[in-house]
Amino acid sequence: MESVEWSPPLLTFKIKRHGGASLGSSRAELQHWAVDISKRMASLGGTSHRRLRPTQRRLDVAPLANAVARSILSREGDAYLKWFPDGHVLVCIGKVIPVGGPKQTVAGRRKRFRTALDAILKTNGWEKLRHNTYRPHRI
Repeated sequence: MESVEWSPPLLTFKIKRHGGASLGSSRAELQHWAVDISKRMASLGGTSHRRLRPTQRRLDVAPLANAVARSILSREGDAYLKWFPDGHVLVCIGKVIPVGGPKQTVAGRRKRFRTALDAILKTNGWEKLRHNTYRPHRI
């Protein structure tokens, strides 16, 4: 509880909630409460957020996408890739961008990586079959 103010009959204060932080968020919810002692009523006046710790640095996915694309285009074996007999390849996204940190951060990084990789492979004659799976374009 913080920012407690007593202005009879009104007591106002803020409560910092850490529910999101326990799930990886870098922010806490602040609830703004008012208690009217004469009416015996409490009301939530709104919410805001406070940063608890710095966010993770933005990951530059371009070098990762370039490295994975080079391995695919040269058809090299790589810990990030799983090759199939018909020539298509699966990018093991969990090895390229492992889980660690807030869910939205990991999802955003993976999405930006896929977008960059898709563009590189498309310009080099490869097509996307589904998420993380590519094959050389068939004419």
